[in-house]
Amino acid sequence: VVEFNAGRVELAESLLRRALAADPRNAQTMRNLALALVRLGKQAEAEELLKRAKLAERAMPEAGP
Repeated sequence: VVEFNAGRVELAESLLRRALAADPRNAQTMRNLALALVRLGKQAEAEELLKRAKLAERAMPEAGP
């Protein structure tokens, strides 16, 4: 996210892909990668990631008190 905010979108994409490979169910990482992909003009891939993120969130049990 720091790299993305600094305008280094290609580097952010690479780092986020590595993070997602290490934790493939991390919905937040999927959303962050999707944002980077949109900035890079990779809309179709971003849309697929957002769909995966929604599915991953539904599969996670909700935190409660």
